[in-house]
Amino acid sequence: MKHISYADKSLLAGDDVVDLLLHYAARLAATGSADDVDVHVFSSDGDETVATFVLGPGMGIMAEVAHSSMEAPDNSEAITYLREKLELIDSPPHGEPMDPEDTALDSFYSEQFAPDPRDD
Repeated sequence: MKHISYADKSLLAGDDVVDLLLHYAARLAATGSADDVDVHVFSSDGDETVATFVLGPGMGIMAEVAHSSMEAPDNSEAITYLREKLELIDSPPHGEPMDPEDTALDSFYSEQFAPDPRDD
């Protein structure tokens, strides 16, 4: 478990989700992007709750190891989300060259980019 310090709060969450959250925060800052992520945490009162972290340039977040006997809250959804987002940053999707013989989009482009009759 790790303490996450964010906006004058210290929250407790599992190592995996905290490590991914910090890595994602760093990648967002490096790309000038922002996102929000919901993470199941333990509050300073010991209650389990959901914290929404707004991540991006200028948003301070840090973590430190916590020695706790509590079991980490389930963050499987957040972990999946963070891994998917990191994968998109590391390997952004890209299109493939169009086949010049493929005419499936011809009518769409003809309608969208037809000459404006007011130009005549």
